[in-house]
Amino acid sequence: MSNYKYPHHRALGVSDESYVPFLGDPTDNPQLVPYFLLPTEKGQPGRVQISSSLVTNYYGDGLYKKNSPFNTHIAKGMEALTGTFIIERMIPDDAKEAGVTYFADVIETDIPVFARDEDLKYVIPLTKTGTTKGYSVKFISETGIYRDVKDGCREIDGAKSVMYPLFSYLGNHGSYYNNLGFSLFSPDDRYDELTSSLSYIFVAHNINKGIIKSLSNVIENRVSLENHAEDKYGIILDFNKVMDKFYNEDFNRGPIVATDTKVITYADNILSFSKMLLKREIKDINEDNIDKYDFTSIVNASKEPLLLDIISFKSQKSKIPYYGVMIDKDTAIIPDASVGRKVVEFSKGVYNHLEGGYDGTFDDVDLDNALISKLEEYTDPNSLLICPLSNSDTMLIDTGYGLETKLVFYKYIMMRINTHFILSNVINNVSLDQEQRNAIAAAVNARHKSVLESVYYNTAAFRGIVVNGTDENGIPGSIIKAKLLLDIAGRTNRVWAKTKIPMLNAALPIKRPIPSTLSISDKITLTELNCNYMETMGGNQYKFHSSQTIYPEAKSTLNNTLAMIAMCDIQTQLAKTWAKFSGDQITPKETLFQNMTSYLLSLIDSGHYTTSFVISVVIGQNEDDIKRGNRWTTNVTIATPSQLTIMTSTITAKQLEEVVTI
Repeated sequence: MSNYKYPHHRALGVSDESYVPFLGDPTDNPQLVPYFLLPTEKGQPGRVQISSSLVTNYYGDGLYKKNSPFNTHIAKGMEALTGTFIIERMIPDDAKEAGVTYFADVIETDIPVFARDEDLKYVIPLTKTGTTKGYSVKFISETGIYRDVKDGCREIDGAKSVMYPLFSYLGNHGSYYNNLGFSLFSPDDRYDELTSSLSYIFVAHNINKGIIKSLSNVIENRVSLENHAEDKYGIILDFNKVMDKFYNEDFNRGPIVATDTKVITYADNILSFSKMLLKREIKDINEDNIDKYDFTSIVNASKEPLLLDIISFKSQKSKIPYYGVMIDKDTAIIPDASVGRKVVEFSKGVYNHLEGGYDGTFDDVDLDNALISKLEEYTDPNSLLICPLSNSDTMLIDTGYGLETKLVFYKYIMMRINTHFILSNVINNVSLDQEQRNAIAAAVNARHKSVLESVYYNTAAFRGIVVNGTDENGIPGSIIKAKLLLDIAGRTNRVWAKTKIPMLNAALPIKRPIPSTLSISDKITLTELNCNYMETMGGNQYKFHSSQTIYPEAKSTLNNTLAMIAMCDIQTQLAKTWAKFSGDQITPKETLFQNMTSYLLSLIDSGHYTTSFVISVVIGQNEDDIKRGNRWTTNVTIATPSQLTIMTSTITAKQLEEVVTI
């Protein structure tokens, strides 16, 4: 036995004393939270706790659409369930992120001079009066992320342009993100509400093709290209934060559904470009027009020209066109198909969309390999996944994985003390007869019988269920069993729906009879293998005849599915109790143990489970604990009714005269 010297919850597992061998504050979560690892059309990578009703909002409609590549056997299983899920998006190896960088392609050359009125605005129609040295600018986009200034894509009179990356607009992996776009333009009105910073304010519209179809449906945001910009009301204007957060986790109005977009602005490049324009612009400003031109608005408090309009080139206050810069609408660019180079426009109603997003390719083998790799993490003693307090998933469901994957499901329960799994003897897209399914059940049970629930007590593994067959739609029995259990113990208030417990063994309606029924030998085989089997009951009904775990002793409490769920939850509450009271140096021990007992009993009140369970708690120090000084022992006893699964029947024939009293 290890002699731990650091604060530690030493979980010894479950001791089975429920049968006699036959010799002749953290935030509460539902007790049942399934974990799913699968490819989705959108969403951030990593684990997300989410209600089943919000799955398609966050991860995309393709999950539940027939013929969608994302409608995998895992997604089909998820669709049949309701409750709280932990979902982790699987990213295929060849998937690509959507991302576009926007450049100002700049070249110094002769630009036209147009006649202006007394307010310094252009006379309409435009009248060219000559040329002047200035900057010709063309806005360019390229797929990918580019931070450094580079050679440009235009040539005028032998001079070559320079490309200044202004910002990159990024999405996540997948073609879905190619639908997302934005319109960035200079507003017609003034916006001088800035306090903490002084920079030119643009307007950004976000759009999703096929969903937002008109400007009236598009959210409009004032944005600044200066980092950390906000107005006097505290509304964030920083373009980075607005695009990164407003459509993912709205910092001004609370959380909403994510689009997973973000912007990276390149402050050094924007400043270099702005200084270049400012230096040229000063040449045409004199004492007669300085007030109209609003020269003071060009330079902010830090003497940096961030109040320059670098996309439509007009002064912020009076909307006077700049003198020394012009947008080039004539010169052709040098093409580069490898980066998707093209000319873009920043003006109202013109949308620039993300590009480069690719879903990647995957099949059932990839789904299996992803889960096998993830289950390895559950066996790593240094993995964060094994902590029962920081991870709310408690259930792993076999939705049709291959045999090699089924055989490693036990890794989900090896080091996590509060989890269980539900296995099926069905393999997605593989036609199996009953004999083959029996063989799968035998292999799965043989593997899991070699795993111990507790090395200390030499208790066999019991936190697992094996279910035979499918329903009329091809959904594995493991999903049907999981749905029944989630209906009972998957509620957010953590109180079991006791009225639904009889449904575990009730006859369930189906649309049409299951194509094949089990032979007597199949039933016997499955029963011996601790395999829950579905059977047609005649008409349009089927049922489970028992709800057993993988535990080998039929008479044991550990063979009871509901008891298993309760014990998994009790393990979570034991971990919470340790976390709350460990390290207390002030409270007298007897009082501390009483407080622990009251706290733990409040967490595992049998009313949370079923009134037929009897649960008791004893907390204190035994002789060994006292010798070591830093230990205490908590013993939880759970007593459950026997599960009646075997009926013995006899028909006795007698003469009528023997039973009729005259």
